[in-house]
Amino acid sequence: MKELICEYCGKNLLDNVNKSNVVFYYRNNIEKVIVCCNIKCDEILQKKYNLYSKYNKLTDYTNPILYKIRLNQFIDEINGVGMSYTKDAIKSYTDVFIAMSEFVFRCATQEEESYVKLLGMLG
Repeated sequence: MKELICEYCGKNLLDNVNKSNVVFYYRNNIEKVIVCCNIKCDEILQKKYNLYSKYNKLTDYTNPILYKIRLNQFIDEINGVGMSYTKDAIKSYTDVFIAMSEFVFRCATQEEESYVKLLGMLG
């Protein structure tokens, strides 16, 4: 399982998604996407980066419906609808989706993993 580590204190946020946020720092575009603990760590990081911010609760990404909505919004945005993202922000936000997918998707069977490996799409 992929971990999501708080940018400030280093806690694994998947151990307590109810007290965690996905934070988007921006000026004209999304410059940085981080995950962090609610309130205290978020406030410290806000001062550090000195950018505007908006956030989603990490629990949004454990709900299959909200997960799909957030993913579709992200795809729209990186395709030019809404705010644009830096390459680093795209990578960071993609990592969130990958880590959180384990909460909303079932595990692949051994047969399915073998098939994907055969296609060369899995390392």
